[in-house]
Amino acid sequence: MRQFAGYLLILCICTGCSSGPARPVCYPISGKVLLNKQPIAEAQITFHPKSGEVTPLPSGFTDETGQFTITTWATNDGAPAGEYVITISWKAQVVMGEEKVRSGRQLLAVENTDPKRSPWKCTVKEGENPPLVFDVKK
Repeated sequence: MRQFAGYLLILCICTGCSSGPARPVCYPISGKVLLNKQPIAEAQITFHPKSGEVTPLPSGFTDETGQFTITTWATNDGAPAGEYVITISWKAQVVMGEEKVRSGRQLLAVENTDPKRSPWKCTVKEGENPPLVFDVKK
């Protein structure tokens, strides 16, 4: 029994030391979302890779000035290099308890929210990427 416990301990240690596949390198990407040339706050921007290989999807939320920074693995790390279709979602505020949250109906046209219909595309390159600007339709 003692020998079995020793083997079990070695197995647990070896399993804990193994690492999964390496995460792809991310490159900073940011931008601004406008509606009729006015910034919108709390919109969600999601990058859908054309290759279909990235998990989780790079995404971010706009601040009160419409600015966003994309996150994939760690806060504001950007997105892996590649081609993307971008969706933008902006939902109505609803009251939940004492808070207002954006989980109501979709406020933007479906062309902005459906990756198969989105006109928004970009290529993330290694190194620096220019800021993106999206002027969406309601």
